[in-house]
Amino acid sequence: MLEMIDKRFFGFLRKFVRRKDIRIVVTCDHSTPCKLKMHSADPVPVLVYDGKRKDETKKFCEREARKGSLGKMYGKDFMEKTGLNG
Repeated sequence: MLEMIDKRFFGFLRKFVRRKDIRIVVTCDHSTPCKLKMHSADPVPVLVYDGKRKDETKKFCEREARKGSLGKMYGKDFMEKTGLNG
């Protein structure tokens, strides 16, 4: 099912983003590490897709997000660091 969603839904989104010159942001509101089995203040991955820029990450997860061009940031800096503030 996930492969079908990835192919159909996200395939559509990639084309839509390029035609409309928009950005898609994927993230979550909190971390829930398996070891803790509860919410924590650990960092969460953030993906900003605009169809133009690309960094060295290969997939959307915490480990790969550390390698991304956004680096580590606080929520209060999110809009400015991602370029979504204007």
